[in-house]
Amino acid sequence: MTEVLLQVEQLTTELAAAGSSGGGAVRVCDAVGFDIRRGETLALLGESGCGKSMTALSLMRLLPLSGRITAGAVRLDGTDLLGLSERDMRGVRGGRMGMIFQEPQTSLNPVLTVGAQIAEAVQLHGTPPRGRGRSGRWIQDRVVELLRAVGIPDPARRAGEYPHQLSGGMKQRVMIAMALAGDPQLLIADEPTTALDVTIQAQVLQLLKGLQQQTGMAVLLITHDLGVVAETADRLAVMYAGQIVEQATSADFFAGPAHPYSRKLMESLPSADKRHGALAVIPGRVPPLDRPFSGCRFVERCFRAMDRCGETAPGWYPAADTAAGTKGSQDASLDPATDASGHMVRCLLWENADVATVWPTAARPATDETAQPAGPASSAVSAAATAPRQAAQAQRDNRPPAEHPTLLAARDLQVHFPIQRGLFRRTVGYVKAVDGVDLDLRPGRTLALVGESGCGKTTVGKGILQLERPTGGSIRYNGDDLARLGDGAMRRHRKDLQIIFQDPFASMNPRMLVGDIVGEGLQALGIERGRAARRRVAELLEQVGIGEQAMGRYPHEFSGGQRQRICIARALAVEPRIIVCDEPTSALDVSVQAQILNLLKQLQQDLGLSYLFITHDISVVAYLAHEVAVMYLGRIVERGTTAEVLDDPRHPYTRALLSAVPMVERAHRRRRIQLDGDMPSPSDPPAGCHFHPRCPEALPGCAAAYPDAVHLSDSRFVRCVRDRVPNPEVGA
Repeated sequence: MTEVLLQVEQLTTELAAAGSSGGGAVRVCDAVGFDIRRGETLALLGESGCGKSMTALSLMRLLPLSGRITAGAVRLDGTDLLGLSERDMRGVRGGRMGMIFQEPQTSLNPVLTVGAQIAEAVQLHGTPPRGRGRSGRWIQDRVVELLRAVGIPDPARRAGEYPHQLSGGMKQRVMIAMALAGDPQLLIADEPTTALDVTIQAQVLQLLKGLQQQTGMAVLLITHDLGVVAETADRLAVMYAGQIVEQATSADFFAGPAHPYSRKLMESLPSADKRHGALAVIPGRVPPLDRPFSGCRFVERCFRAMDRCGETAPGWYPAADTAAGTKGSQDASLDPATDASGHMVRCLLWENADVATVWPTAARPATDETAQPAGPASSAVSAAATAPRQAAQAQRDNRPPAEHPTLLAARDLQVHFPIQRGLFRRTVGYVKAVDGVDLDLRPGRTLALVGESGCGKTTVGKGILQLERPTGGSIRYNGDDLARLGDGAMRRHRKDLQIIFQDPFASMNPRMLVGDIVGEGLQALGIERGRAARRRVAELLEQVGIGEQAMGRYPHEFSGGQRQRICIARALAVEPRIIVCDEPTSALDVSVQAQILNLLKQLQQDLGLSYLFITHDISVVAYLAHEVAVMYLGRIVERGTTAEVLDDPRHPYTRALLSAVPMVERAHRRRRIQLDGDMPSPSDPPAGCHFHPRCPEALPGCAAAYPDAVHLSDSRFVRCVRDRVPNPEVGA
């Protein structure tokens, strides 16, 4: 068995209780224990607020001033880290232990070149080869070597650039290079791919895996993305409310999660198989950690809770079948820190039980957000009640797009931004963010717009809403061309066209009460005022599951999922017909994402709303969208129904996007298609097909001219030289 590198035993971390409701210390890590072997990847999984990042900061001893480690032990290759002085710990931190933070933009110094920042890490923690001193020349050579190792092209030139000159993927690579400067034994990666596109995410994960194989370092990966865990982790630990509640190998966990919390997380994942029903959700929120717990911490949200769960704290039990001879029993020797190869769970369901007893085949968690455990009879009634509605919805969804009337049609939409230089601000060129896009939005349907960051997706949405004035093309809605209307004429269409922004907190005024935020549109457009407006706001907040009591509170008093619900209520206030959803779930936990997706789908069914859903999450597309448009460098390269595009992608870029998506189900995984480099600048797009410099299937003719659209069916087209002759099996 591989030697253990990191041992964490009974780690307990507390933060000062400033402003806490219970008045006690906030115990963000409570007797946390696990170990990591050399060359192994352990994933720490759970919702926001469960203590994952605080665990990592405790290991690095980078806690805020109000934090302190009150108990436990952390040993790195035999060294007791908690017993080191701060001076000695600085030698470990950045040397034997490296860390990649979640947001590279805020982690890098904006006034220093990336080369200077990596050089600082090399100077502090780098080890020069024998015969070479720690000279400036060696440091610069090592900086270039590290940038080359993490896959940054032309590393000598890039070392002299500033963070703002690099893409998100490159900034994350710079962070990895800094973490590798000291040749760490352990690398802690805190949500390293959360803010990245799927293609860049795939590159970063592949890079970490390759570096791990070359150097033998261990990795602690903190994430809430189950697909990333399934594809990268050897073992995982599920964390909830400051405690680890389940540990297993990745294969065992995804074959059958044992804890009710883990099962709910798995069932919350959107997919095409679930598109005609509601996603499973976890009611409530992670409990505050400033109070003592007498029983299981998940009891208030658990669909399998028993009477004794609220009074008896669960120990560790093996999650195994009695046929294997390992029936569950509580035992101190079963601590997962000493039995890391086994599947262990902290749940009373597994006390003297086995798989067949805890998770019988017929047992299914309730899928309603407020549902309680129900017996077989009530489950059957619920299924019978929802089956006709789901069947009718499936029949509507499967109708060809041509049978649905067009609500809004964009033709040859262009949004160009001038590049101005000199004293007199002369226009010397244009950033062609959107360069000839055709889109059709239909009543009660969702069109997903997918592609990498910088391809123009958000600009398309803003152009349709006239938040960015189009440079060319037309947008036909309700008999008018919105692109030709002035501000006054556009005002009468504003109530029909709304937007939900990606960051709910940044899109709300922090000094306004929620009731005023939601009702602002009613006042501005003169729809309702006074008491009528207040009643309307109260109804909307009830409709999105927040409640009337939220009207007198401020945005900072709500969780991320709740803030997104408030933004949805604000968009619904003026009774729109079309809503542009700009990455509304990208920053949310999978459990909160499920709640928002269920809400959006239900509102669409009840109100007949049309969505332009901008995202890079293909699983969300498979669950929610009826049609998909794939965008690259300002243009649509492929479009069709969701089934057509996801099941049989025809454009090389679409295939590369889908192959980069981390999947939980091994049977659905595609062969990874590696895209070289970053997307070209929209101010200077390549000649011919814009994708051909990165395309693994490029032909000599791809650089000659931009390909025309080839219609493969009534609902589908693709712009690719290889598809000029339609595939007879698909249909033309």
